[in-house]
Amino acid sequence: ASKDEDPVLRHACVAALARIGDADAAAAKASDESAAVRLGAVLVLRRLNDARLAKFLADGDLFVRTETARAIHDLPLKDLYPVLAKQLGTLGGSPLPDGDALVRRAIDAAFVLGTADDAKAVLAVVLNPNFSSAVRTEALSALRDWAEPPQRDRVTGFWRPMEKRDATAVRGVVEPQVAALLAKTSGKLQTDAIALVGKLGVKADEATFASWVADATKDANLRAAALKFLADRKAKGLDAAIGVALKDASPLLRAEARDALATADPTAATRELAAVLGDGSAAIPEKQRAFATLTRIKNEPAGALLDTWAERLAKESVPVELRLDVLDAVKAAPSPTRDAHRTKYEGGI
Repeated sequence: ASKDEDPVLRHACVAALARIGDADAAAAKASDESAAVRLGAVLVLRRLNDARLAKFLADGDLFVRTETARAIHDLPLKDLYPVLAKQLGTLGGSPLPDGDALVRRAIDAAFVLGTADDAKAVLAVVLNPNFSSAVRTEALSALRDWAEPPQRDRVTGFWRPMEKRDATAVRGVVEPQVAALLAKTSGKLQTDAIALVGKLGVKADEATFASWVADATKDANLRAAALKFLADRKAKGLDAAIGVALKDASPLLRAEARDALATADPTAATRELAAVLGDGSAAIPEKQRAFATLTRIKNEPAGALLDTWAERLAKESVPVELRLDVLDAVKAAPSPTRDAHRTKYEGGI
């Protein structure tokens, strides 16, 4: 009668009906013509932990379906996770405004179940532009974490630890779809897709990534991710890609190139790092990244360069915006000389 206009009244009715405990009566309302009544039935069945919640996932009202997904996922009712995960196959035919809460829970149900078919359903979300960028990003993150699940629930943050899993299943799902994955994503999503391909170690066309590094029309984050991919793979075209990146106008790409060079050719990388740190016109973020990279190089020139900056830090002649980065670098790569300079600097703070 209230047409669900009063959430306080709804809560009171749900609490009372749950105390009565007539689950059969609540379940029978699945076909009621009123969405408000069906929603109330879902909330009652949630309080009763009743598996007949599953039938409400087929409801014609998105809000009712979403509340059903919340009930199944958030309690959780894991016996109903297969039904919830299958929702991914019914969604995405058209844009779904306000559907993120439902889709995220279906993604997590599939993630928890962890079969190859579940991974395919999650990947389909990534590839489908009808889903929001937020849930596509979440789906990609779930694939990335497939073999090493986080210990907290992906949606609620509750402590629900899971065991590590073999990456073979998710790798077998992603590998045949690499071309589609890269073609149907863009921006940060595409950058994250490259990271996924790299982490899973799936086969991919290295020439494509090399061409992206060299393409100045593409986003700098994408180009940096492509270069990191080539570096992680020790690809044949890595040296050429690093050479192109070092000469690029993008500070982010140049910084990524120095990072890759630190592994491929530490001596050359030290020269590049010394040059950027001594360049008064270089961007601050580029210099900050350079200090972090420098700590990874274990040769005499790199140590001498760190000694010089540690001494400058002790004399407070390092620009204010770089002092924390120099301090972190000195801590990450300690030596008696650097420790003495650090102690002097910290004593004067």
